[in-house]
Amino acid sequence: MAAARRGRSTRRRATAAEDAAAGAHRVTGAEDACARLTPSPSPPPGEVADLRASARKRPRPASAARRCPINNPPPRLPAGADPRSPAPPGWAPPASPFSLLEEATWADPWLTLVACALLNKATAGAVRRVLPRLLQAAPTAEAAAAADPATLAPILRPLGLQTRRATTVVRLSAAFVQSGWADPAELPGVGPYASAAYWIFCAGQWEAFIGSASPSDKDLAAYVRFLEATGGRGAGFARETLPWVGKRA
Repeated sequence: MAAARRGRSTRRRATAAEDAAAGAHRVTGAEDACARLTPSPSPPPGEVADLRASARKRPRPASAARRCPINNPPPRLPAGADPRSPAPPGWAPPASPFSLLEEATWADPWLTLVACALLNKATAGAVRRVLPRLLQAAPTAEAAAAADPATLAPILRPLGLQTRRATTVVRLSAAFVQSGWADPAELPGVGPYASAAYWIFCAGQWEAFIGSASPSDKDLAAYVRFLEATGGRGAGFARETLPWVGKRA
C-alpha cells in the first residue's frame, strides 16, 4: 500500500512538472511572430520588452471595464465615404512586434476581410500559404464575386471546410463590390474579428477599441494596447512585406 501511494505521488509530481514546463513554453501565434520579427530601426531592448509586456497585459475584469471612464463612440465612416476605401488621408497602421497579417493587407480592405474570414478555425501560417494561390485565381473582389466556388475550393483545401470557405469568399466578395453597405458586419462571412480588424487597420479607427471596447480577440486587443502605449505612432518596427500583397496594393 505504501509503495503504491509513493508511486502515485511520484506520478503526480511528474505530471505537475510537465504541465509547468508546457505552460512556460506555451506561446501564442502573435508572440511567436514577435520572436521572429526584427525591428528597423531597432528600439532599445528595454523599450521593446516594456511594449510587449504592456500590450500583453490581460484585460481588466468586466466590473472594472464597466467603471472605465472612457466612453468610445462606435466606429463609423464620415458621411459620403466609400467603405471599400475607408483609410483616412495619411493613415497607415504602425508595424508592431506582433507581425499580424492585417498589418500587411490593410491597404486592401477586401483582401483584409477575406483573410480574416479564412482565419476562422485556421492558423495564420496556413492562411498565409493559401492566399497567394487564391489571389492568382481571383485577384480582385470583382473576380472573386464572379468565381465558381468549385474552382476555389481545391485552393482552400489545406484550411479544411474548403467548400464552405469558398462559398463564403464568393458571397463576401459579391456583397463587398456592391454599394449600400456602411459597416463590414453587414457583409456575409464577416464576424466580430474581421469587423474589428477592418476598423482598426483599414479605417484607422483603433481608438474606438480602447478600454472597455477592447476587441475580444487577444491579438487585436494587444495591437490596440500597443498603439495606445505609443500614442498611435508605433515604435519603429519594420513592416512585413508580402510580395503577393505588394503587387496589388
